[in-house]
Amino acid sequence: MSGVNPQVILLTTDFPPMTGGIAGFMHGLWDELAMSLPATVISTVSARQTPWPHRYQLEILEALGAPGLTASQRLLRMQGEAVPTTLTHLKAVGADAMVFIGVWSVMAHCWCQALQKAAIPYTIFAHDGELTDTELYASVDPWRQSDVRAARFLFANSHDTATRLRMRYGEALDIRVLHPGVPERADPEALRQRAAALKARLQLDGARVLLTVARLERSKGIDLVIQCLPDLARTFPGLRYLVAGEGPEREALESLARSLGVAGLVTFLGRVEEFSKQALYDLCEVYVMPSRLVPGRPWEGFGIVFLEAAAAARPCVAGRVGGTADAVVDGITGLLVDSSNPRETLEALVRLLRDRALRLRLGEAGRERVRRHFLWPAVADRFLRETGLGG
Repeated sequence: MSGVNPQVILLTTDFPPMTGGIAGFMHGLWDELAMSLPATVISTVSARQTPWPHRYQLEILEALGAPGLTASQRLLRMQGEAVPTTLTHLKAVGADAMVFIGVWSVMAHCWCQALQKAAIPYTIFAHDGELTDTELYASVDPWRQSDVRAARFLFANSHDTATRLRMRYGEALDIRVLHPGVPERADPEALRQRAAALKARLQLDGARVLLTVARLERSKGIDLVIQCLPDLARTFPGLRYLVAGEGPEREALESLARSLGVAGLVTFLGRVEEFSKQALYDLCEVYVMPSRLVPGRPWEGFGIVFLEAAAAARPCVAGRVGGTADAVVDGITGLLVDSSNPRETLEALVRLLRDRALRLRLGEAGRERVRRHFLWPAVADRFLRETGLGG
């Protein structure tokens, strides 16, 4: 690499318009990197009719975007069309490029294999269990092991993810921790107006609000919060629980709320767009997501939503699993609980709802921590230092 004006090229199978932590992490980082050097994303995810603002160069591998393709058909197209297209792009760029795999998958293995054959170095981002879980991708584990060991190094999204990688592949593996980031919050006055509109629409005047923003699945622990509501409602009149997100557990969660007699306290909002999501943080007193380990499901590799809540100066209650200890500093920016014990979640919520001074102290500490370490410019600076691209 000449070092004159190096490029960073991301190859990813998880990217906008997909939602979720990985897509948000990769988009946010590459958008910030594009402020200081050429940055390109090569994505297998069809943009459909949902454009989004970005500063990086975006190339979509349309061969994989046709609707109705089976997994086998997508893999064949990846091998037959998408990989050659990617290699053509990389060869045109020449030596002044660093290549990154956004998330490992069977599709991404095709890239890794081709890069190894072409003697093009690459780095892999690791997020939760995709590289370490023995059940996930078990049938193709030799591919996974080969791709990891051939990488220049790995970026782990938390210290827990890094520890799991070392346990799986050995201490000699070069792993560097790079936490996800969050953007600056929107204009305060615009957020105030949106929050006021949501408050009126959801009839929250005088309510004390708990909030979860997550995919609705068992690993997020939303059912644990619902189980706490009967006790909480007796102690804190006017309590409401807002749940933003979609997922397979919605029907079961609604049924649980009805069976406990708290359905009137829980509002399932479905998927919300970014601006309204920020306004929801302003409406709540406590952000709660007691994530837990569920067999066959990824664990909480980090928890970007905890940073989003902290950016709004809201204290968090989080399950002590995976990388949440990197996102929430116990007793400083929130409270970590043993999510295998529903009583701990209840006790943490009671403590925060009773103590306004504690809520304010934890919330302000969280906001300051985000300002110092987790806005995208700071994350991009760490990336540049770790890759040797910084000044």
